[in-house]
Amino acid sequence: MTSVPVVILAPAPALLRPDATIAVGSRPIGLVLGANAVWAANFTGGSVSKIDPTSNRVTATIAVGGQPYGAGYGEGAVWVGDIANGTVSRIDPITSAVVKIQLGGEELTPAVGFGSVWFPNFRGGVVNRVDPTTNTRVATISIGGFPEAVAVGLGSIWVSNEDASVERIDPATNAVVARISVPRDPDYLAVDDSGTVWVTSLEQPAVSRIDPATNQVTGTVRVAAGTQGIAVAAGSVWVGNYNQGTLVRIDPATLAITARYQVGGSPRQLAVGAGSLWVANEGSSTVSRIVLR
Repeated sequence: MTSVPVVILAPAPALLRPDATIAVGSRPIGLVLGANAVWAANFTGGSVSKIDPTSNRVTATIAVGGQPYGAGYGEGAVWVGDIANGTVSRIDPITSAVVKIQLGGEELTPAVGFGSVWFPNFRGGVVNRVDPTTNTRVATISIGGFPEAVAVGLGSIWVSNEDASVERIDPATNAVVARISVPRDPDYLAVDDSGTVWVTSLEQPAVSRIDPATNQVTGTVRVAAGTQGIAVAAGSVWVGNYNQGTLVRIDPATLAITARYQVGGSPRQLAVGAGSLWVANEGSSTVSRIVLR
């Protein structure tokens, strides 16, 4: 018997406001929390803003050049993709020293796991695996069309592709072991503690739930088109909407929307830490903070 994905129409709770709004550099896209700080990658500013979560203030602005995109943290460093000059940046969170690594493509939103940093090369149709001990590329993995973001979890690397797919990579072999069809133009991914993968789709009014046991979509939340950043925190799935400047909180069991926030313009990558959810607002050059309750 063929299973049918569950589709739930989302209600529209009243809009809430973030607990803090922090001005950063120009057009932040990437966002990550690590080493007791929040790091915002500023696309047109060629910089990364370091935010102190105890004061909600920018304490350093680190020049990296190019057009910084997505951000990740792990292996003792902040990692930033760049779509302009074929390089990625490694930032020391203590000294703010920057090391540039040449990868040669449009490197978007990375993830760190299995002793490596994984960068999706959008135009090249590959994922670059970087060894953080040597700052060199150790594998180039061919995948589907136009990879945008990477997530790590459940023993696998998960990659969203603009060609309406998510691919699963085995880090032990660097082989693609599954290709999953999702709504058009998937962007960001998140993996929760229960063993579920979540993915947004910019051009479709949907957030998809993937069962890694079957590599199939098992649920879809109908939301307004324009979904981008996604994160899992406080027992909920959080999704930003680029078109509306909003953030929704979703119950992962029922797929119902339980809260909506008005954040800044054009929200992009989300981050979790310091008891809060953080949102990079590209359109308003700010970061929103929502205290988790």
